[in-house]
Amino acid sequence: MKYIFVGNRANVLKKMIDLKCEIVQVFSVENSYLEKELEALNIPSKTIKSKKELVEDIINTEFDCLVSNGCPYILPISKIKKKDQLFINIH
Repeated sequence: MKYIFVGNRANVLKKMIDLKCEIVQVFSVENSYLEKELEALNIPSKTIKSKKELVEDIINTEFDCLVSNGCPYILPISKIKKKDQLFINIH
């Protein structure tokens, strides 16, 4: 299963890495704890600059499951979801 991670917190992402999830893209909130943690761990990510850009990037990425943990935007799931994709929001 291919995953996208979106957010501002690192704990869920770290657990996904520990579980050896295939993470194809990480989107981090600018100046967030997650962004700083990713830099320290040398994990590549893309900084979220706007909702529009994030939605476009999600649409253009092949994945099975998106995990959101601290994403500042409500995503238009019904407009962007492709068949059999799963979207999980963790607070």
